[in-house]
Amino acid sequence: MRQQGEDQKTMDRFIQWALYGAGFLMIVFQTVIIWVPILGPLMSQNTHLGFCFGIMFLVLASKSNVLFLKWIYIICIPISIGLVVYMAVHVERLTMFAGFPEFLDVIIGIIMVGFVLFIVWKQWGIAFPGMAVIGLLYAFWGHHIPGVLGHPYFEFDYIISNISVGFQGIYGMMLNVSVNVVFMMILFGSLFSVTGVNQLFVEIGNAIGRYVRGGSGQTAVFSSSFVGMVNAAAVANVAITGAYTIPMMKKSGYRPETAAAIEASASTGGSLTPPVMGVAIFLMAGFLGVSYGDLMLKGIIPALGYYFVASMSVLLIAHRENLPKQSTKIDRSLMLKTAPVFVIPMAVFTVLLLNHLSAGYVAFIASIILLLIAVLQKETRPSITGLIKALKDGVTMATNLGLALACIGIFTKIISLTGASAKLTIFVSSVSDGNLVISLILIMVLSIFMSCAMPPVVAYLVVAIVAAPSLAEMGVPLETAHFFVFYYAVLSAITPPVAGASMVGAQIAATSYIKAGIEGIRMMAPFFMLPYFLVYNPGLLLGSQPILPLILAISALILCLVSAMFALQQFSFKKCGTVASWLYGGISILCVVAGCSHRFEILVIALVLFGGVIYQQWKKEAENGEKVISFQD
Repeated sequence: MRQQGEDQKTMDRFIQWALYGAGFLMIVFQTVIIWVPILGPLMSQNTHLGFCFGIMFLVLASKSNVLFLKWIYIICIPISIGLVVYMAVHVERLTMFAGFPEFLDVIIGIIMVGFVLFIVWKQWGIAFPGMAVIGLLYAFWGHHIPGVLGHPYFEFDYIISNISVGFQGIYGMMLNVSVNVVFMMILFGSLFSVTGVNQLFVEIGNAIGRYVRGGSGQTAVFSSSFVGMVNAAAVANVAITGAYTIPMMKKSGYRPETAAAIEASASTGGSLTPPVMGVAIFLMAGFLGVSYGDLMLKGIIPALGYYFVASMSVLLIAHRENLPKQSTKIDRSLMLKTAPVFVIPMAVFTVLLLNHLSAGYVAFIASIILLLIAVLQKETRPSITGLIKALKDGVTMATNLGLALACIGIFTKIISLTGASAKLTIFVSSVSDGNLVISLILIMVLSIFMSCAMPPVVAYLVVAIVAAPSLAEMGVPLETAHFFVFYYAVLSAITPPVAGASMVGAQIAATSYIKAGIEGIRMMAPFFMLPYFLVYNPGLLLGSQPILPLILAISALILCLVSAMFALQQFSFKKCGTVASWLYGGISILCVVAGCSHRFEILVIALVLFGGVIYQQWKKEAENGEKVISFQD
């Protein structure tokens, strides 16, 4: 038994050293192909895939406590190398005769697909590998389904070639994004954690919290939003910032489920905030064939709307619960020293991207600038050990996401092969009977459910392939359709039934996941109406709308968000009764109708009702002999 324990420790040390070594080699490879594209797109993807397989099998081996399983995972590494070497050697034949593989090609393809699905299942759970498996079953046996949902018969070998050894499915746009965008972007984001820049965001939140009630909640909103700008996953963001903000909020008087919901909501918003937008913005640019800079600018107004809702909801909760202002001491010296480490690299990153340079190249340049600035000061200078660990963690996260993208590539190819996307469009059109509002509701629900338990970039890919074409077929501008499904894909992180961000927040807060999820929906439900405004008011995104309807839409949107927040938080100048809450809810619905149908008279009715309810709330507060509440009180 003692000998077995020693053997396991020796293997664990070997695995850790192997992880560091493989991670270093992958960073060198990715850096080289950015500067000197010595390999073509297919061979770059193939080598990248080999690194992803090897590193993730090492990660699985390091997590296992069973010596036998560790050996199984280690044995899978040379098999993985053999797979990509086979693909490299036979690249010309496999691409030339794609769809018509030889017997050995089929075996290689089955093993490759099996490895991708297995690793993604172990790392991400059953959600989207399960989706890929369902797609495979449909491809194999969908020809037995009668009517429009069926498809022609496909040979087994033909399907396997199309999703693997034909340099399609696993290979293609998704894996190419991992090679040229995701890897360096994740590495760039991972470097912030070792420079102490996270403390800058906490101090900014603390500073804001000194002037408004429940300031610890505002600290969570602002710190999590900034961290989320460079972090590609809401769930990871909650784990990073929530470890500090959630206990702080609980100590300030927030209920545990409320603290978890605030952190989950703020972290989720980082994924839709420019300039990075959870990396999904780069894929959207590829889908639409437009520049990243144009899309980034179009994401600013919705992002402002999201954080307006998050911040105002926290403020209303704090007043409703009568929470005190924050008295935390602000370390202004630390803020001044850490600010350049965030501001300068992000400014360079944004400017270079707006000048149409490649995302991987820009992320590399920004990473170098970040490190150069960080080492100039003791407070931000990373230790060698910390830097190496951050790079290893970044490589691990990037390879994890790379295989997730490969898995989605399988699903994407099946959708294309079987024509499932067109069938979904027909289904939505038949259910909605051509009504755009009903179609939007169906697509919203579909986007949320299809994105459950997925990181933003993967969630967007799924809905962009499956759901966005349905809206485009109904006349919605293609860019607007992609933004519409993107926002609901991101919001799935706080939306039941899965609500991954709320789940992690609830674990940190030691509260019920269901309660945290409900609180998160109460906070952010007003934002769910904003994408509908985008569809009916293209000026909010595309800039192509007459000025008067645009002003009407913006006014209706602001009033809609405020009214919905008052209704859901049941507080304005004082705690709202049932009647006032329902009236605020009705006003928000009127604003949606006014903003989407461009009916000025309906907005006037909503404004009059809103003014009347506010006056009644203010009058009751004044009659009670208490000071009327202001939001800076």
